[in-house]
Amino acid sequence: MAPAPQQAPPMTVVPEPIGEPAFQARPIAPSTPSSVTATVGGRPFLARSALMVRVNEPFRACSSALTGTGGCSTDKDGFDITISKIRIFERVVTCADVGNAQFRRHDVELRPNERSIEINLQGRWPVAPSMTFDTEERDARRDNVQVTFTQGWGGGAIAKGSAQFPRASMRSGTMTFRFVTTNPNLPTSGSASGTIPFSVCP
Repeated sequence: MAPAPQQAPPMTVVPEPIGEPAFQARPIAPSTPSSVTATVGGRPFLARSALMVRVNEPFRACSSALTGTGGCSTDKDGFDITISKIRIFERVVTCADVGNAQFRRHDVELRPNERSIEINLQGRWPVAPSMTFDTEERDARRDNVQVTFTQGWGGGAIAKGSAQFPRASMRSGTMTFRFVTTNPNLPTSGSASGTIPFSVCP
């Protein structure tokens, strides 16, 4: 989760991985149709597929909003969280495409300047369909989403918004969402909303 320089969010979460779970890639074809309207960098973003590339990965995190000191330490102020990463693509990908990418472990190797939308879901997957996950959750210990509109591996624009998962299982899911980047002047600024199915790549 590498944000581009911009105005700081109301809380700072510093994740620190505490495990290296074993994964296996397998292609799965979700049956729910996609209906997404999006722009990234002033151009239409055509969402053709999505994957949950990491599932229930344990992290150690801390939040300056909880310490009241303007800073935090995962050693002194830390708490355990679980994060699953979803990535939306403009091309068709399956779990067979997931591997150890150049800059990210267990992800899809992005092409040069390839745009994608990255959603980090804090919460134990599968989640309850009645839950709403918001980027502006002020208590970092509670379930939330953090979203970045990216291009290649060079960072991106942080977005605000919320997501729900009306269908969630260990094989696949469906996400309904609305995200808008907080800074309109970055190379990957934009917005995205709609519903998209995704495969879970354990």
